[in-house]
Amino acid sequence: IHGVIHSVEASLTETVVTIRSFEWLFEKKLISSDLSYTNLSLQNIVSWLLTTINARYDTGITLSCSLSDMIDLTITKWATFASVLQEIVKLGYQYRVINKMLCINTRIGEDRTTGQNYFQLKRDVQDPLERNIAEATITTDAWQLINAPFEKTAGFQIDQESINTYGRIEESISADGNPTVALQETLTTKASGARVLELSPIIQDYFTVNIWDLLAVHIDAGNEIMTYTGSVQVLQKIQDTRGKVRLIVSTSTTRIPTLLETIREHDKLIKKLQTQ
Repeated sequence: IHGVIHSVEASLTETVVTIRSFEWLFEKKLISSDLSYTNLSLQNIVSWLLTTINARYDTGITLSCSLSDMIDLTITKWATFASVLQEIVKLGYQYRVINKMLCINTRIGEDRTTGQNYFQLKRDVQDPLERNIAEATITTDAWQLINAPFEKTAGFQIDQESINTYGRIEESISADGNPTVALQETLTTKASGARVLELSPIIQDYFTVNIWDLLAVHIDAGNEIMTYTGSVQVLQKIQDTRGKVRLIVSTSTTRIPTLLETIREHDKLIKKLQTQ
């Protein structure tokens, strides 16, 4: 495993070293000016940004991207490179650092919902011997519902069908990239209510699956609410000192943020406003 030491925690009886993948470095790399790209290739945009970052301090990370797709992208001054990559994810692309190369493509992970490398996460009350999910929760969260998001440069965008069903639910959002894309992505993931699926798979080998892999999921706990059959993407892998592997997965590429992540995002927005 190649990565970056994120923290070292010592007690009287043990020392815990936390290692993050190289993608974490992008959370600490800033874009130093407002940028706006129109009908420019994805490869050229990311290459220029990464070259600029490496010119200030060489991260040793190079780009592997052969896509000539033309995109529009607006980047706000002091946005992180990580947030720019997330805007690119919203456009339908995936990225991952492999062997110190930033790889960007339409699909990096493997579709393991069919074929020879089929992999299913399963918990079925009728089949106790075929279980590889330790814990699972499904939350239908009305608080996450948004059908009229507002972005300061693009205004409101609405989902009328959702408004007819639930009433108009408004919330302001911030976009480091393309505001129109951010608004549409918000409606896609939140206009019909967020059904959040959280899993704790039983995985013995850290290398069984990779980030962005698409896995099949079947859950049947014997009631209508706790059922799910579909697919999930692997967003994060964690292994602790006991060798226990935990996966964070999502039914979409955009995970519902935790409370702590929301607080951090609000803090970033406040700091951004103070510097304007």
